[in-house]
Amino acid sequence: MLRKFGENNTKRINKHIKKITFKPWDRVYKVREELGETEDRKTAPRYTGPFVVLDSGSHDTCQLAHLNTGRTLKSRVHVDKLRTCRV
Repeated sequence: MLRKFGENNTKRINKHIKKITFKPWDRVYKVREELGETEDRKTAPRYTGPFVVLDSGSHDTCQLAHLNTGRTLKSRVHVDKLRTCRV
């Protein structure tokens, strides 16, 4: 049986990856995608929030609402762009 190149390395690397899931009403922070004109990449905060997860959808996406204002975000956010909030 022939194996494809890199198959062993892929199995070894993916063995330690854990699937991240968020339940409704979990508190999370969202990664900032772009910086302002006056902000420096080294000193600017990396996350915004806190947000509340309203719904977990397909393809590992979540619908978020801001915790303080209650406004929902227009688009869903992938779980790779979120971090848990320990407040």
